[in-house]
Amino acid sequence: MQKKHKWRRLPGFRSGARWKAVTAFMVYLGLLIGIAAALFAGTPINDPGEEEAAPAETEAAKDNTALKSCSDFEDDQQLYAYWTEHKFSSENDPGGLDSNHDGVPCAVLSEKMEDEFTAYEKEQTGGASELDIPSYTLHKGENTNYNDTVYVNYYVIPDAAPTSIDETVIDTISDEVIMDIKKKEEFHLLTINFVDAKEAIDYGGYVYGKTDYFPHGDIEAAENDEPGDYSNHEIDTVYGSINNEGLPKQEENYPTDKELDMYFYWAGPAYGQSTDSGNSPVEATADKFNVSKETVEQAVQKASNR
Repeated sequence: MQKKHKWRRLPGFRSGARWKAVTAFMVYLGLLIGIAAALFAGTPINDPGEEEAAPAETEAAKDNTALKSCSDFEDDQQLYAYWTEHKFSSENDPGGLDSNHDGVPCAVLSEKMEDEFTAYEKEQTGGASELDIPSYTLHKGENTNYNDTVYVNYYVIPDAAPTSIDETVIDTISDEVIMDIKKKEEFHLLTINFVDAKEAIDYGGYVYGKTDYFPHGDIEAAENDEPGDYSNHEIDTVYGSINNEGLPKQEENYPTDKELDMYFYWAGPAYGQSTDSGNSPVEATADKFNVSKETVEQAVQKASNR
């Protein structure tokens, strides 16, 4: 007896008629295709555009995760490291740490490093850059005592034409000098005098301006703080000289190097010589530089009011 295949038991194949078998095959094939389509209908088809967008969404999620609030930091050093690592500033503060937009985030936490944050803010926001600021020499004056406090004086001589010195230059150099001096010595009070020549240091005062770094901005408040504690210190800057309220802007009104030399000679060595020779300081200066007394008087007038 011939064994019958199982598929011949299916409807359409039992009779063995060829045309019925072909019809049955087409029907069963259609059913299989329909079942397969139903099974895979819920599976999403990958879109190349979506695959490219996924990494960007992941990066955005990472950025959001990285944002911190002021309460997440244990101290000012940790805050400064986070702020500078992400290159944040008053113009780029996605976490809203700098509420008053002055470049100093979390004011209560960062008060001891306010100068460091301020200097970094200028770098990030296009404030005066190192290329814009002239180089300068720094000279230490004599320390003085005021009500049993340590009072230090420094003198800055910018290496630039006097008429190019503006408020931005003075502010930026002041910030840099304050940070530098704080690392070198402890004090209660600090004054930075901006002058135009080394000889001007001997006469005290300032030519371009001066910056005081005092507790609460008040010299009288210094005795209540320990030297080296700068948590209450504030910066107060005066622009212009003692004799001239404004910064030098017009080159024709500023003394030349030779006129300054005559002025410093008149204000110093000429007085000693005048006592010995009987000549006035003006006459002694005129003899020294081989110029007229009128020329010396003009130089003294210009230099005294610079």
